Amino acid sequence: MSLYQTSHYNYRYSAHRLLKDWRENLVTWDKYATAHWSSPGASGIGSDISQLADGEGAVAWAPGWLNINVTNGVQLMSTNGNNFGWRLVGISGNGNIKQFASSESVTNPTLRPTLDIHYSTTTLPPAVSLSAPAEQ
Repeated sequence: MSLYQTSHYNYRYSAHRLLKDWRENLVTWDKYATAHWSSPGASGIGSDISQLADGEGAVAWAPGWLNINVTNGVQLMSTNGNNFGWRLVGISGNGNIKQFASSESVTNPTLRPTLDIHYSTTTLPPAVSLSAPAEQ
């Protein structure tokens, strides 16, 4: 997962899977659809977001890309069918406000968030069992 930080200030983040089915046109700091988050800002660990992070990443002082390997989370989403996205949780760094390019960014569409999925469809060879002929 890659997000472009448009502001300055270094920071380290973890990405936690959201556990509730939120709606973009209805979500607020307090609500995810018609119900309230367990904790404002979807910060309820184990109720709003997964307890364990799917990955961590850091951004430097200057604007640039935040890259987080969320492979484990994508694999879980593919098996349980729940894909509600991730919430970034700050771990360490400068306490000033950070800004990221959004999926609606019109200034430079190449800076929109991305999720690159790499997979393979290798076919395993069939299992073969050999036995020696019986002695006569």
